Amino acid sequence: MSAEARNVVVIGASAGGIEALQRLLSGIAPGLQASVLIVVHTAPSNTRGMLTAVLASHSSLPVATAVDGQQLLPGLVTVAPADRHLIIDEGGKLRLWAGPRINRTRPAVDPLLVSAARHFGPRTTAVILSGTLDDGANGAAAVAAAGGTVLVQDPADAAYSEMPRAALALVNAATTAPATALGRLITEAVPRRVNGSTPRRRLHEEHRMTEHVLHGSKGVPSRLVLSCPDCGGGVSAVADGLALRYECHVGHSFAPHAMAAAQADSIEAALWTAAARLQEHAAVQQSIAKRMNNRSSWSTRRAEEAAAESLSAARIITEQLLPALLSARDAPAIASTDRSE
Repeated sequence: MSAEARNVVVIGASAGGIEALQRLLSGIAPGLQASVLIVVHTAPSNTRGMLTAVLASHSSLPVATAVDGQQLLPGLVTVAPADRHLIIDEGGKLRLWAGPRINRTRPAVDPLLVSAARHFGPRTTAVILSGTLDDGANGAAAVAAAGGTVLVQDPADAAYSEMPRAALALVNAATTAPATALGRLITEAVPRRVNGSTPRRRLHEEHRMTEHVLHGSKGVPSRLVLSCPDCGGGVSAVADGLALRYECHVGHSFAPHAMAAAQADSIEAALWTAAARLQEHAAVQQSIAKRMNNRSSWSTRRAEEAAAESLSAARIITEQLLPALLSARDAPAIASTDRSE
């Protein structure tokens, strides 16, 4: 690859993203001299190659599923397989790893974008498409900090606007456009030459994410202020300007909205567990009261009161606490951002 070519395109999508990808790929001109890498949040059970076939039917470029160790190739669209992170290593080599989930998912968008920013800097074009929560926002910020280009699907055009809005909140210089127009913008950006070396201001900290993916944990962080929703380990906050992520010592990583959503899921599970245990406790107390009937009026009464208290507490959880939690969780996580001139 030419040292000055803007020839690495990294794309991230989640819910609603496949349709957006189809429209984007349809707009890329044949013979694009850039490597195009795609991460889409997919379930581990997805059939290998199914996404590749769906995208290939809308692309003038060949589309293939990533293979660990392959080199970046211009003119090829490479798709991350289900349940594997995809990143770029030294020398433009692709790596796959079934490591800790990042932003509650594997593959995740952030590791790909961060690795591209680190190794290709201003030669990178990052694209964020439809999706929920904020995977890809920190990666887009890393690409922008490295002098790269950031394109974001217009939130009004996205089936799910949270991922685009999260990226726009961190990258003011991002260009927004409907998915149909993004392919043309990529085609126009690739031939442009770039000068200068990759800025390193924030990439040292961001590189910790890809180091976890490639080589595992290097030790316990010095500040453990939260617990990881996935493994219960200590979590430290890594911040740079507006960009923020939470990372545990085994490598699970969360952007802020992903962290809040994971915490909400853990709280819901804990509340359901508490309600079930209270109901079980009430059943035991009722059994005690039944067995003690006509033997000890005080023991019978105490067991009946304990059963009533447990059932009352369970109802508070199921009728008040859980509805309040679910209502807050279902509210939009990322507010609309007015980018009008």
